[in-house]
Amino acid sequence: MSIFKNVNEHSRERIVTNKKFLLTNNSDGINSYQLRENSNNISGSYWDSIRALCYFSASTYNSGSGSDLWSTKKYGNPYHSIKIKGPDGPTSIYPQYTHKFYSSASIITIPQKYFGEQIKRGTVELIDKSNNGDPDGKNIILKDDGRGNLYASKMIYNSQSVTHASSSDNYIGNVFYNQGLITITDTGSYSGSMKYQNIGTGNFDLSFKSTQTIYVHRIECVVKPNEFNVTNNPTARALDNDNTKKTYKEPWKLSNNLTASGKHWSPYFTTIGLYGKKDIFPVAVARLSQAIKTRDDVTMRFVIRFDQW
Repeated sequence: MSIFKNVNEHSRERIVTNKKFLLTNNSDGINSYQLRENSNNISGSYWDSIRALCYFSASTYNSGSGSDLWSTKKYGNPYHSIKIKGPDGPTSIYPQYTHKFYSSASIITIPQKYFGEQIKRGTVELIDKSNNGDPDGKNIILKDDGRGNLYASKMIYNSQSVTHASSSDNYIGNVFYNQGLITITDTGSYSGSMKYQNIGTGNFDLSFKSTQTIYVHRIECVVKPNEFNVTNNPTARALDNDNTKKTYKEPWKLSNNLTASGKHWSPYFTTIGLYGKKDIFPVAVARLSQAIKTRDDVTMRFVIRFDQW
């Protein structure tokens, strides 16, 4: 007769989801900034912040005397070693190059509402639409290599080497996936006076995939024969002889019109509520697509799934 019962089975599955975003320089929250060392305005503050957050390392500090206390690779690590799943297995070490951080740079910031937990590696594509110095008359396209290095997608624009587009010589900036930051640090030019650091300062399109982990809960509810065969609906319950009092003889006794002439009555239900041990209100409610009649001859199983961010 009870209307409550312990859950038979509860499991949780972890699923990593990705969603593609197509944004522009006019999208809500997207900003780009120029960075300048020793500048007295906001660009100087940004330069200091990005250097400390993304490029500074004690290993680059020169402890010798003199006014210049920095090495020739002045403001950054040669690379940051990261462990990601690659062709040699999940513990392969891949370098993120960060030695091209000089006295000027530019950054694009992406709000977390777009990238979620982090930007998915290898999905960033930045198309600059404001520079007309492309020899082919096309837009410059920058991509990330999945290790946090940003490079020009056409080898013709690689300024140093032809060994690999995203080599330590050819990379022109970085993507910091967890922070939603894109930096362009190469001070070279890709065509005449058209500098890489001008990319992103005008009109641009930016695409990438966000990352969000979802936990899918699976709960199995079992209803055995003759379980949950009562109702809280007062119109289905028997009243005492004095109907003016509107009181009930027995809490679960059904009205005569439901049980007369040998009628077999059982309720329909449309909702399953899930409660905690000490909760008086449901923590989750599952609604069925149609009303289900309780049975006294078979066991019914209901599987409830819901997502948790």
